[in-house]
Parts: sequence; C-alpha cells; structure tokens
Amino acid sequence: MTARAATLAAATGVGLCLLLGLWAWPVGLRADDWLLRPLLTSPDDPAALSWRLVAEDWVTPWLASETWPYYRPLSTLSYGAWIGLVGLGTDAMFLLGPLLWAAATLLFALVTRRLVRRPAALVAGTVFFAVHPVAVEPAQWFSASPEVLQLCLGLGSVLAWIRHRDTASRASAVTAALLLLLAVLCRESGALTVVATVLLGAVGVGWRPPPRGAPPARWLACLWPLVVPLALYGLLRLQALGPARTFLAGPGGGDALAGLATLPERLTLLLSPALALGGGPALAAALAAVLALTAVLVARAPRRLAAVLALLLVVQLLPGIAHPVGLDFGGSRVLIWAVAGASWLWAAGLDAGLAARAPWAAAVVLGLVVSLGGSVLALADRVSATHEALAISRRVGAEADRRLADVAAPVAVVALPEA
Repeated sequence: MTARAATLAAATGVGLCLLLGLWAWPVGLRADDWLLRPLLTSPDDPAALSWRLVAEDWVTPWLASETWPYYRPLSTLSYGAWIGLVGLGTDAMFLLGPLLWAAATLLFALVTRRLVRRPAALVAGTVFFAVHPVAVEPAQWFSASPEVLQLCLGLGSVLAWIRHRDTASRASAVTAALLLLLAVLCRESGALTVVATVLLGAVGVGWRPPPRGAPPARWLACLWPLVVPLALYGLLRLQALGPARTFLAGPGGGDALAGLATLPERLTLLLSPALALGGGPALAAALAAVLALTAVLVARAPRRLAAVLALLLVVQLLPGIAHPVGLDFGGSRVLIWAVAGASWLWAAGLDAGLAARAPWAAAVVLGLVVSLGGSVLALADRVSATHEALAISRRVGAEADRRLADVAAPVAVVALPEA
C-alpha cells in the first residue's frame, strides 16, 4: 500500500472526527463533570486548579475515593493538565475529547495499514472507526476523555511494536512498554493493550513471540515490555488502594453470566450500529450486514487473520459485559477498545471481498454501507441525547453546586436532579 493511500485514510478519518467534534461539541458541565469542580479546584480559589490534589492522586485511590477500587492517576493528571492549559469551565475545556478521538483515529489508521493491502479497505475501516457512535460519549463528555486517552496510548504501544518488528530497535520496545504503563495508569482497560499486542502479533503486526526452543534470555527480552509495566502498575495500585481493594474490578457491576448471554447482541451492535435504532427493519439490516461480513471473512479472508480479529473483538468486549451501562451507546465508554476490533474486522472483510471480487465484494460493500449508515444515524441520535443531557445539567446546575459543595469524598453522580 502506498504512503499516499495511508495518508488519505488518516486524513479522512481525522477530518471527520474534527467535523463531528465541532458539530456535536456540547459545551458545558454535565454528570460527573460537576464532581470534578470541587475535587480539583483550590479551596482558597474555586476558579483555580489545585495541583496538590492532582499530585496526591498518585499515592491515593482515584480522586481520594474510599469506595471505588480505582487507581487512575494519569486520568487526574490529564484533567489537570488540560484545565491548567485552557481554564476551568471554558469552552475550550470541552475540546479535549474530540481532539483525542482524532488522534486515536490517526493511530488506528497507521496500525490498520499493516493489516490490509487495499487502500479502499484502509479508508473504509478508518471511516467506520471515526464515525462510530460509541465515540460520542467518551469524545464529547469531559469526564470520559481519559478512556480515549488510554486507547491512544494503547494504539501507540502497538505502533511501537510494529517499528520494533521492522527495525529490532531496543528503543521501540522501551517505548512500547512505557506507553503500556501509561495506558493502565490512565484506565484499567488499558490492559487490553496487551491483548491487542499479542493477537495482532500473531498475524504479523507488531509484537513477535520467540521461536520454539528459544533460550530463556530470548523469551525474557520478548516478554519484559509486556510484563514489567503491568507488574509496576500492580505495585503502585497496591500501595494506593491496599490489599483489600487492589484486586476488585469495580463496584456496582452486573451479573457476568447474564452479560455473557448478551454477547451476540453486543457484537451485532458494534459491527452494525443500525441495531441501536430499534425496530424490525433496523434489526434485519444489522443482522444482514453482520452475516455478509461473517460470510466473506469465513470464505475469503485468511483463516488466521479472520479468527484472530474475531477473538480480539470478543475479548475487547468482555470487560464490559457486567457493566451496568455496557449494553447500549448511552454508556459506550466501556466499549471503546471494541470499536477498534470491529473496525479491523470490516477492513479485513472488505480487503478480502475486493480481492475475490463479485459476488463477495458486493456483499461486503453492501453490508458496510448499511453499517456506516446505521453508525451515522445512531451517532446523530446519541448527539441529540447528549445535548438534552447538557440542557438538563444547565437547568439544575445551581442545585448540583449546592449539593456537592460540602462533599468531602467523591460519589458517583449517576443521575442529576429532576429539572
């Protein structure tokens, strides 16, 4: 694939992200954003950022919570750094998410370039990633922006492994390890970087395991960039949370077994967001699109590539199966890694379909058009809901300020008072 094709794909995706960001840019605090104000501002000056509180988050549970078993110091640092740069409550404060999603789209295109051979497949996969409705919540809600940041760091780590595979550069391995560490310090879901690294390595993209019979030193050199960052994160988490809460996944989760039963629905939703529109026609269109993609992957794509990408998507969905908001786009921040997995499957399917030509090409192109159309409509629906939520937040802002004024420790703001 030429550099011009890769540039076109990346530019198209990034441009769409920025346009969507400007169109759907909801300026204002909402939901947990209200909580950040009293937590991150100086007691002496409510308009000033408290860097002391940001620094303390490296040695305490996230935002000093006594109940939530989270250790996310880089999330707090990202909040503080951006607020320190543009100001608290300013319009520019809410541009962070769209900019990060544009960066994630660029990194996604650079990784996908190594998975597919045809420019059309690269462009289509990147566009599917860029306009997926899962992006609305994390890209347009300031409190969820660290989810996009950890995805950027994870994709950057995969890219560092690609460079290491090409050049055998030790600096690339160190860079990959550092970006992995930063990803898990940002969000626990950053650990999915390891899954993506290993599985993509199995199809020749990035990380490469040692050959059978390799000496222990070779295995050590190969595995330390994956193991050491997670071990260091575990130690930091242990000192901040203590033994009792270090191994807890999170409070308020749902039934994991019940969540597994919804896995087919989640897969269909990710691959063809038309499902989110509801109704019989939307369901039929979504299922037809997914069946077309599945048929092309099974019949025409390299078996290992199809199997690895399908496994990757399923694993990327697993952390959210017990999450109370993980089944629809209203809580889509927990699905953000799975957007990459779904987009890689579409890129691979289109690549295989175009290689086989008609009727395979026609089937996968039609399925992709249906899925992209569903993405745009579902995205518009989510943007509308976002603006409605913001309007409610503004109407009850004074009451929210009053209720949170005396909060000494954070609580989850899962709903705002009735307007």
